[in-house]
Amino acid sequence: MYQSKVANTPALRSDRVSRVPPGRALNVLYVSFTGQAARPYLDPSTRYRCFYPAEAARALGHRAFVASQRALDTADPAGFDLIVVHRPAFTPALVRFLRAARAAGSRLVADYDDLIFDPAYATASSMFAKSWDLTSVLATFERNTDALRLFQEFTVSTAPLRDHIHALHPGAQVHVLPNAVSPALWSMVAARGYQAQPSRPYIGYFPGTATHDADLRVAAAGVAELCRTRRIPLRVVGPVQTDDALFRGVEVERTALQPFSSMFDALSSCRVVIAPLTPTPFNRAKSHIKLLEAVLSCTACVASAVPDMAQHRSEGLVPVSLVGEAGDWGGALRERWDGFDLAAAATARDAVVRQFGATRIYGPLFQGAA
Repeated sequence: MYQSKVANTPALRSDRVSRVPPGRALNVLYVSFTGQAARPYLDPSTRYRCFYPAEAARALGHRAFVASQRALDTADPAGFDLIVVHRPAFTPALVRFLRAARAAGSRLVADYDDLIFDPAYATASSMFAKSWDLTSVLATFERNTDALRLFQEFTVSTAPLRDHIHALHPGAQVHVLPNAVSPALWSMVAARGYQAQPSRPYIGYFPGTATHDADLRVAAAGVAELCRTRRIPLRVVGPVQTDDALFRGVEVERTALQPFSSMFDALSSCRVVIAPLTPTPFNRAKSHIKLLEAVLSCTACVASAVPDMAQHRSEGLVPVSLVGEAGDWGGALRERWDGFDLAAAATARDAVVRQFGATRIYGPLFQGAA
């Protein structure tokens, strides 16, 4: 059982807590099916979709807890008014837990931030890119589909994910709650003074995992040409390969994956960061999270024009340029590199924090609507 680092709350207990009337403080539990079951906060997906919403719930006066799936074997759900299960997978423990929660009258919600529940798109997933084991990946997707059908209410990070859920589960109630900025995250980046660092020599790429080689190739020619002709170094943070022939003559600085807090320092060293994605259904359901993290670091961003990026760019997430499937990455990068304005980036960051504050995004969920 793990709780957010920003709150001092008691551990998950087996004794029942009385349910409270509407409008009063709720008992909220987030459960994450994560590969980081022992330390779920280290999983970026769990951090954004469980810890940050739980933090928002506490900021709004509720009691909120975060657990990994390991808690399902021993936890009594009866004390919780709202239970959100992030990326649920079909297991006997989940079935028992949900049955007990329904008997206790708990409100149950499944949360998704990736297209991991429709077997039709299994081969387009990062899971398949990691293993190339179709049998195993399909089995995982099918378990996820079975788990999805155990729920009637959902929260998702993007509109395409909502549409995919409706295709599989037409009667579902689905709320689109984008990835948000928690008070603790904002406090961390606000204290760093990124708006006062005029020297930003890099174009940066922060892939996070070793499954993004194909994504980088989407932008590679434009990135290499601009870096070579302008003598701009490329900073690659994470396990991704570059084409040595294509990047000949480019200074490529490779760095291992950074701890989450250090990642924002690395982002702030870049004038522009890129977020390319191959045009697959899996990637079209991706969120604006890379753009959000760039803006928090007062850094410009050039990204593939997936729907969530396009939606939030139009709502004021600047400075960003979006590139379509046959778009000009070199031209978009030149525009952002030459037009970089640190004061404008700092202003955009403040606007984004207001727009995507976690209490604003998640508040309606804790009131029974989203």
